Amino acid sequence: MKNEPVTVATYACAMEANAVRKLLERNGITAVVAQEYLSDPRFPTLAKVKLQVTGSDAARARDLLDSVAHAVEY
Repeated sequence: MKNEPVTVATYACAMEANAVRKLLERNGITAVVAQEYLSDPRFPTLAKVKLQVTGSDAARARDLLDSVAHAVEY
């Protein structure tokens, strides 16, 4: 579905998810952070924060996230 939300990544904390959301938005991909208020940095395994985009942007968002991840690997 083109307009259905698709989770492209999950994070342990909302701050990290929002930083990546801003990266996607700077590259023309509208993104939202889901379950942001369910996360608790003291217990990162209890709830994962979801970074979601529309289905039509999912492949492009994943490609961008992959390219950034490869750029910062040590």
